[in-house]
Amino acid sequence: MGKKSQYDIEEWIRNTSGDFHLKDILTQLGLDPEDYGRLREAVSTACKRGIAKSLGRRDGWYRAVDKEYDILNFKGKNPSGFFDIKYPFALEEYVKTPRRSVVVVGGSVDAGKSAFAHNLIALNYGKYKIILFDSENSDAEMEERLSKHAGYMDWADDLVRSRSEDFEDVIDPDALNIIDYLEAPENLWEIRRPLRRIRDKLGQGIAVIMLQKPEGRDLPYGKDWAKQLARVVLAMEGGVIKILKGKSWAQKDVNPVGLRWSFKLVGGEKFVNPMPLGKEEC
Repeated sequence: MGKKSQYDIEEWIRNTSGDFHLKDILTQLGLDPEDYGRLREAVSTACKRGIAKSLGRRDGWYRAVDKEYDILNFKGKNPSGFFDIKYPFALEEYVKTPRRSVVVVGGSVDAGKSAFAHNLIALNYGKYKIILFDSENSDAEMEERLSKHAGYMDWADDLVRSRSEDFEDVIDPDALNIIDYLEAPENLWEIRRPLRRIRDKLGQGIAVIMLQKPEGRDLPYGKDWAKQLARVVLAMEGGVIKILKGKSWAQKDVNPVGLRWSFKLVGGEKFVNPMPLGKEEC
């Protein structure tokens, strides 16, 4: 492989993040195409040494093995370990949201996902830093929508940021990050990868992520793969919001899973006449 050694290959792997292809190493280390076979052998050796891991059926794709971890204090109560957030419909009365966690809001088209995102800002602004990553609207459209919320002129000028992918590169680890919305990948099972990358970049903050879902089904695109990592999962459709997952109960005797509320969406931004509908099995 020219002047590149096994050590050089393994150092490149140790200093990368996420998935990589053999062609990435070939290009970035300036190797010749005829080195491809020997490069594959070198990466295979790195896999045997626990430095890299093959991604199985994705030929030529690997990822670096990350052996870092945090020690959790499981012997003492930590009420500050939960993010003090207010949700539309007062959902915080039923579910607690741990710091460094992902919340998924799945909704069909025009179900109210963006309104949910914008109401999160209105309910929580001033308590901590909030960032909204918007993937669809122009600045004129955002002004038209957010101006329906009292006090919006006092919100930070850089609160709304246009972004449609690679959110893990830009989130604030200690803020309330709102992503409206995360597009489902072509292979729906791969939704767990961007969710994991976002979660791994969080510190004391959280990420509330809007996902599209088909009509007539609770789970968003990605199904159970979109549900696994999140600590709170909500579904919105036809004027009804439902809790699909709530790992930490706010009331020790009330399981929040299946709780539903009906609502009317006025002007695309305001939830009015919320009415509890009781519980439906999920």
